[in-house]
Amino acid sequence: QLRIAQSVSLLGGGAILILGLIGIFLYEDVRQLQRLLDHNEQVLIPTIRQGYEARINTIQVQQWLTDISATRGLDGLDDGFHEADVARTGFGQNLQLLKELNPENRNFYENIGPVFDAYHRMGKTMAQGYIDGGPAEGNRLMAQFDQSSAAINTQIAEVHQRIATLAENDFRQGHATIREHIRILLLSFAVMAAGFVLLI
Repeated sequence: QLRIAQSVSLLGGGAILILGLIGIFLYEDVRQLQRLLDHNEQVLIPTIRQGYEARINTIQVQQWLTDISATRGLDGLDDGFHEADVARTGFGQNLQLLKELNPENRNFYENIGPVFDAYHRMGKTMAQGYIDGGPAEGNRLMAQFDQSSAAINTQIAEVHQRIATLAENDFRQGHATIREHIRILLLSFAVMAAGFVLLI
C-alpha cells in the first residue's frame, strides 16, 4: 500500500510538473501567435492595401493622360491633367506609408519616387503634344511614355513581390509556431504515459 501511495504521489507530482511546463510553453506559443496577428493587422494588411492603391494610382495616371490625349481637351473633357496630378499625390502618400510600414525597404521605396515622377512627367508631355500638335506630335512622344510606363510597372511588380514575401514569412512563422505547439503537446503526453507505465 505504501508503494502504491508513493507511486500515485510521484505520478501526481510528475503530472503537475509536466502540466505546468505545458502551460508555460502554451503561454509562450499563444504570445507568439498574438504577436504575429498584431503584425498582420498593423503591418501586413496595411502594406497590402498601400501596394494595391499604388498600382491603382499608377494606372490612373496613364488612364487620365491617355484620355485627354484622345480628346485633346475639347468639349469640356479637360480634367485629365488634374486627375493625373491627384493620382500622383496619392502615389506619393502610398510610398510614404510603405516606407513607414516597412522601414527595412525604405531605400527601395525612395528610389521608386523618381521613376514615378518621370513617368508622370512624360505622360503629361505626351498629352500636351497631342493637344498642341495632334497625332503627329503625340505619336512621336508616345514611345518615350511607353518606356517610362514600363519602368514604373517593373517597380510596382517588385513592390508586390516584396509584399508577397512579407506575407509568406508571416504565414511560415505562424505555421511553425503551431507545429511546435503540437509537438510539445504530443511529447508531454508521451512522457506522462511513460511515467505512468513505469510507476505501475
